Amino acid sequence: MTARSGRIDAAAERSELVLDEAEVTQIEAGASGKVIREQSSQLRLQINTGRSALLERLNSEERGPEEMGWQELRLYSKVETGTKALDAAALLQRRFSLSFAPLAFALLGAGIGLRVRRGGRGLGMILSLAAMICYYLVALLGEQMARAGKVSSVMGGWMPQLLTLCVAAALLGLQGKMGLIRKVSHLSRSALTGRKDAVEEAKATGSLGKGRRQGNARLLNFPVLLDTYIFSSLLRMFALVFVAVTAIFLVFTIFGLWRSIIMTSTPARVVIEYLIYLLPLSSVQILPATTLITILATYAPMVRRSEAVAWWSCGLSSYRLFLPAILLAICAGMALWLLQENIMPSANLRQDALRARIKGGTARATTEHDRQWLVSARARRIYSYEFNGRDNKLSNLAIYELDGKGERLNRAIFSEEAHWGSSPHTLEMEYVHEINLTGRGSDQVEEQSLSLEDVDAPEVFKPEIDKPQQLSSRRLSAYIKNLKATGANTSSLSLALQRKYSDPFSPLVLALVSLPLAVSFGRRSALIALCVAVAIGLTFWATSSMLQQAGNYEMLPPSVAGWAPLLIFTFIGIYLTSRVRT
Repeated sequence: MTARSGRIDAAAERSELVLDEAEVTQIEAGASGKVIREQSSQLRLQINTGRSALLERLNSEERGPEEMGWQELRLYSKVETGTKALDAAALLQRRFSLSFAPLAFALLGAGIGLRVRRGGRGLGMILSLAAMICYYLVALLGEQMARAGKVSSVMGGWMPQLLTLCVAAALLGLQGKMGLIRKVSHLSRSALTGRKDAVEEAKATGSLGKGRRQGNARLLNFPVLLDTYIFSSLLRMFALVFVAVTAIFLVFTIFGLWRSIIMTSTPARVVIEYLIYLLPLSSVQILPATTLITILATYAPMVRRSEAVAWWSCGLSSYRLFLPAILLAICAGMALWLLQENIMPSANLRQDALRARIKGGTARATTEHDRQWLVSARARRIYSYEFNGRDNKLSNLAIYELDGKGERLNRAIFSEEAHWGSSPHTLEMEYVHEINLTGRGSDQVEEQSLSLEDVDAPEVFKPEIDKPQQLSSRRLSAYIKNLKATGANTSSLSLALQRKYSDPFSPLVLALVSLPLAVSFGRRSALIALCVAVAIGLTFWATSSMLQQAGNYEMLPPSVAGWAPLLIFTFIGIYLTSRVRT
């Protein structure tokens, strides 16, 4: 069906596609290939948008277990049988146990606070975060076991509460310190002693620098003992923050798939494999934030302990002491680039397939092999085919050529098999049935083979990959180039390519912003510095998202939308760094 123009009329429960000056061409299957053409000043086609079914569901009084009150849910669990009864009972026990969770967490928090006497608020926050992650993992395990019928609904729902109360009782009831807390305190004390010894040794040996008497050349020496000490502290903090943020990311991912995992009875092996293949994507997303938190959490306590006085007394400026953090940010950016280009594309293909299996309960191929449709605006052609990726061939090919205005069908070509010839823009077809519709009638030709010129590149015919994360920057650039040749809109893909180029610089830019803030807020509290890190990260994320949306809607060029957040925060970082006391 072709037409000069068209519109969509939306009614209360249905919609219609209205075509003006339409022409319908019907080609019958078979050797004869009979052609029937009809013209109409206006053609109306009904479109089933599913609105009526949606309205019926909204007006329906039937409610699911999640929408029931506890009394109604209790009766529902007794009436139903099988899987529905198990799901309702598990949901009922989860509601009861969650209402008891604040008390259990309060007792656990009190036990942690009383037993962790050293390490400051940072250690208490880390232990609290670890306890929260363990709680929700146990809750997920208990509910899944209850829904599967392996344990009773009471046991599955109250398993995390019982475990939390046992740990809280142990922390509150024991007189001596627990082994874990003693070990953490010992490590903290050793690290503090090591820092003092390092500073004293540096002062004694003069490795921190001998002041300004040796001139500015001494300030360029790298690395000295102080650099090694700071860089090792940064690495330890980076590993700790990275593991903690990754754990939070994975836990929230599991809870996002909680219902699907239970409903499809997905094996734990599949869930673990999905999380493993998700690690490259999560690492790329959290590396900038990890660098930001690491720098603030390392430099702020140093400033609060007045170690900056030792730096300045040895003749070293604050800019010189920023060098280890800059080096860490550069390493993080390089790691992000390597993950993004070499590991993440193939891992994303696998994790998308596993996620589809978890969501739907069945395995889905990474690339669809059913019939594909491709519109080439440049050549005024519509291709319908099945793609054979192994041999790079097309089978059951149908090509529809339109006139220059795209209002009339001029030619239809059907071929059993086709492949690209010596030129990437020449298609060699076999067992061809060609129908010419340029005149009043139709001319049909049967040919053993036919060469078609001015065809799009082979990459365009491959099933479209809808996620740029599944492509490296080189492959995405080639993919965009081929799509542009067909006249397709590539603004969103071009923006994704610019983001691939700019994202590895994010750790360095956030380091420039966080270093002066660590020196400024470190004198107050490490907790304030951590809050500042969260505020900076959210601001950077919000700015990037806002400009990305502007780029997707073509309000900004892709290069501007992709690089503007980095340029804005780079200027902010340079300004804040220039205000630091040296």
